[in-house]
Amino acid sequence: MANRYRRRRRKRFRVTGRLYTLVGCAVLIGLSAWGIAHLTSNRPDAASPPPLTPPPELQTPAPAAEPAMTPSAMPSPTPSATPSAAPSATADPAVWRPTPKPGVALPAFHGGRPEEKLLCVTIDDCYQQDNLESILDLADKYGAKLTFFPIGKNVRKNPELWKRAIASGHEIENHTYDHVELSPLSDEAMAYEIDRQNQEVNRALRVDYQMHFLRPMGGSTRYDKRTHRMLAERGYKGVAIWSVSGTRDYKKTLKLIDKGSVVLFHTTDKDLKNLKKFIPAVVKKGYKLVTLNEMFGFPPNEMGPFVKTTTIPTPRPSPEPTPASTPTPEPLPPRPDGLS
Repeated sequence: MANRYRRRRRKRFRVTGRLYTLVGCAVLIGLSAWGIAHLTSNRPDAASPPPLTPPPELQTPAPAAEPAMTPSAMPSPTPSATPSAAPSATADPAVWRPTPKPGVALPAFHGGRPEEKLLCVTIDDCYQQDNLESILDLADKYGAKLTFFPIGKNVRKNPELWKRAIASGHEIENHTYDHVELSPLSDEAMAYEIDRQNQEVNRALRVDYQMHFLRPMGGSTRYDKRTHRMLAERGYKGVAIWSVSGTRDYKKTLKLIDKGSVVLFHTTDKDLKNLKKFIPAVVKKGYKLVTLNEMFGFPPNEMGPFVKTTTIPTPRPSPEPTPASTPTPEPLPPRPDGLS
């Protein structure tokens, strides 16, 4: 009995030992395989296994590559020929300007108040074309910039002179077409006088020329509300008057001028003679002759492409009011004494 028990015990020990041996061998084999794999993967020259490629019948054909879009060279736009327009700018807020009268849309510009010795020479009417050319020569000689107020009818006489004036840096402003007083006119006739003069300037210059000032004949209607309203609707800055007249002897004119003076001249023989002495004298005194726009801090008159328009028709004159008819008195009855 004791021998049988010992045999079974020894047999159990043998089986258990074999199991332990197998387990230990399996563990050793696993550790060895892991170590080899780890060492192999850390080698710099370890080759990656080739990717699995599906059989040809299962492969999806790759879409055809679209051609690369390369930006085509866009041609540079050719700048259109436009007149040398003045740069669009706003008025200089630091420059003094008059304010409008109560109830009037625009101010009346008589003279400025600049810190520098600025002077504005204005030329009205412009009937004498030869003298106008001499005035342009005189201004070029002394570097003066003038402001012209031609009558519309006179602009038509020699358009080349006005092109030269603009090319030299001078300015053209409105002085009506027929040189008439505006306030007695109807709205239609007033608009005609302003617009027709502007139209003649546009035709002479071959540009759309935006004026900033109108000078009424003799300075009248400077505070007329209808005139101011029409000018404001057309983009004007105001009505231009003057502070000194240059039609007198030039020596008297020299005594009256000051910084900011606006001096009035014409193209008459007398005024041309005065200008030939006045301009050199004021330049010698240190004055700079500038346009009205520069004097009051406005940008130069704007210019745009010329638009050909038909001539503005002359308005019909307003019919004269018919006087009220006076009833004819009945004859007196004859006197009983027969005396008439």
